Amino acid sequence: MDSPEEKRRLFRPATVGTCHAQTATERFGDDARRAIIDRERTALGLHPAGVEWPINWPASDSDEDDDHHVPATSIYKLVPTMQTYRNNLTALSQKYNLYFAAYRGRVFVYVPRSVPKQTIPTHPDLQLVTSPSRVAYLIGGYLDPSSPHSINHMIVGSLGQEEIVATCYDDGDVIAFYTKDIAECIHAKSELSGPASPKLRRTSACSLNAGNAPKPFFHENVGISAWGLAVHQKSRLIAVSSNRFEVTVFAPALATNESRSARNCDCDACCDGVESHVRRRARNWRIVVSLGPLSDNIPNISFVDDKYGNADKISAIDIKGAMWLADIWKPSQAAIRVMPSTSPLLKSEEFWPASSRGWGILALPNSSFMVVHSEEELLGSALKDLEMVPKLQAGPHPMVNLGKTIRELPDNPCTQPPVRAPLVRLGNQEPADVELAADIGDEEFVFDHMSDDDGSDFGESEPGEGAEADDDQDMETNSEDELEADEDLEAEEDDEDDVDMFYNIINAGGTAQSDIPPTLASQAEEAPQDTQNVVEQAIGHPATSNAQYPEASVALQELFTDLFTSPFQSESESQDLINDYTASPTSPTRCLKLQPDSPPTLLDMVYMPHSGQVLEAPRHTLHLARFLKRATEYNENTAGYVAGLGRFAERYHMLRMYEKDIEMRTLDKPRQRGLPELGILCPYALTMGLTPGRAMRPHFRATSRLNMVVHIPELFLVIVGSPIGRVLLLTPTRLASPIEKLPGVLHHGLRIEWVLPRQSDEDVFRLIKRPLHGMAVGPVQAAGVLGGGDEAQRAAVPRRYRLMLHYRNHDILTYEISREEQTGKLCIF
Repeated sequence: MDSPEEKRRLFRPATVGTCHAQTATERFGDDARRAIIDRERTALGLHPAGVEWPINWPASDSDEDDDHHVPATSIYKLVPTMQTYRNNLTALSQKYNLYFAAYRGRVFVYVPRSVPKQTIPTHPDLQLVTSPSRVAYLIGGYLDPSSPHSINHMIVGSLGQEEIVATCYDDGDVIAFYTKDIAECIHAKSELSGPASPKLRRTSACSLNAGNAPKPFFHENVGISAWGLAVHQKSRLIAVSSNRFEVTVFAPALATNESRSARNCDCDACCDGVESHVRRRARNWRIVVSLGPLSDNIPNISFVDDKYGNADKISAIDIKGAMWLADIWKPSQAAIRVMPSTSPLLKSEEFWPASSRGWGILALPNSSFMVVHSEEELLGSALKDLEMVPKLQAGPHPMVNLGKTIRELPDNPCTQPPVRAPLVRLGNQEPADVELAADIGDEEFVFDHMSDDDGSDFGESEPGEGAEADDDQDMETNSEDELEADEDLEAEEDDEDDVDMFYNIINAGGTAQSDIPPTLASQAEEAPQDTQNVVEQAIGHPATSNAQYPEASVALQELFTDLFTSPFQSESESQDLINDYTASPTSPTRCLKLQPDSPPTLLDMVYMPHSGQVLEAPRHTLHLARFLKRATEYNENTAGYVAGLGRFAERYHMLRMYEKDIEMRTLDKPRQRGLPELGILCPYALTMGLTPGRAMRPHFRATSRLNMVVHIPELFLVIVGSPIGRVLLLTPTRLASPIEKLPGVLHHGLRIEWVLPRQSDEDVFRLIKRPLHGMAVGPVQAAGVLGGGDEAQRAAVPRRYRLMLHYRNHDILTYEISREEQTGKLCIF
């Protein structure tokens, strides 16, 4: 029977069942909580106040009798140390019963037990330990120089037919493993289980792990702290964003079913133009996608497909809130910049009155929207009950404000502002929204930067990333006497030696009537390329091609294995080419068909779409480091801008996440007629609510950011998470018959299903609040590492997904999610 709260909702609401909780005490023993508090105090330079701090780490596990009764002298070694102020750091395999948690520079792999509780064992079933690449030692740490090889972000995705787990690091390294290798290793270790003691099992497992641990198939570096990650299954690409304000797309060579004499080749005789050279994928390609002079640090990225489902563009969000669209393959083309929303509803909590900063992005294809038949199903409420954000305040399109549906969401733990932010009119002009990468002239605000020790993240050149930046003095205590042994952290000390940094936030200004700049508004067809306005192309002209990638019997050739450690390093590389990489290189002339003894591992290439240049990848460590630290470039060519934007607008809507707000909109189409489509704005979607108080503020510095995004197309569901410790469940919806309203056309929408943990869950299971370390989503698996059953068996029944919220105090909350086939109702068990 529906509760009174559920009856208020004008559509069939999601049903939410039990929240399963596992505390750190249940997982590590009675001393775990005190050890965690001591570690938090030590991180702030305070003396631990709980368990006696061991002078020397225990040399062995001789005192450990089992997994749940660990002596105090070993508890610090048993409980993993967490890095702070990063992106998502947990993940679930989609194929196997594997849970991944990134702790500093290691990935702990667990096999969840006890469906549906998904209990995580005390000890990991496997640890993935990697060493920094040689060039990483020259790059160093950006966010944390004392621990440069710490993981910033981790994702699980499919690369062709193989599932991978990919991690990126503060020293610029990017590393990936096949989950199949991990599952097989753990499965082999499980054969050692039996009547032996826990100590003997761990000793045997460690011995097996040392000799047969999975090896990464991919190990590269992008030259500075790496943050955003994306994997494309069909095109077999790994994309990484970094604090160089650019995106690197790794395109490994593809093997074919054909004989070696018929293999792919990208020499001048076989290809027509630079785009054809790269798309052939006959060798490994490092594709460096440059954005523009207005870009900034890029926390998250997403692939955009062409109409055939192949990766075509990269969408990215920078810290200023601007969205970027850049071609992966097409040479000599400017990136498109979509400015952040200028709505007064989107104001930064940390740097008010500056606009809210950008943290997450997701390109949603039209196929990802659930078809509905009423406004209530589309938005969660009738349009007449919602507020409209007029075009003058929303940008080129008017938007629907879903603030009312969030405020009325049952059991919502997020406290909403008591008074609605006024929709201040900005005058008779509308704000500029889309610019070319070359557009310059925005007025800037400058804010003091808070040091990394004060809670900043995303690199030392970033702004004070901590929440409540204006309350630094209130957040400090200078006396340890105020800290009781049984209390949480209540103090934070400033490091007086920190150097003040600055951060520039672009002021929302300018004028534009649509997404298409006025200077290009008349350009409806793609114009011929003007090679006079761009860097001279090194290899011919691009040949437009929609051909599919060659089918592969093996998804990838085993080529990406830390190229700079290759025994085939050649000192004959042109030093002048590395020092002056802008020189026009020669095109590939070695025909792979005619040289079967020349493996592609010796022919790795670099492609820079913004200039159309191709280089041989430097192999010597110093040469590679010099290339990775080169000066940045960008392109101003606008040929094809309008046509490219229109093709994207026909097939995609963009979901853009800020500090606590979500925006969904479409872009203008060339020669658009009639009313524009209404966009969606969700202000204050995930908030902390009331001020957490002195004891909690140090923990929640730099946590106001919607930087965790998982898309489940099968369930028509998007899950957005924030380090404040809460996640939002959204259903992208689409009216079967669009409705014309006065300000615009109502067609695509977002429906807010739930905020988790619910208030009732937090009252029971989250009495001690800590930020979210990671949000993991994956199908519910049967017991055992292999998960039970094959893909065909799993596809025969409705899929249930598990959502695991892993907090920095090692507490884990778990839900199961599914959608009823007939009603489309989202069910959380």
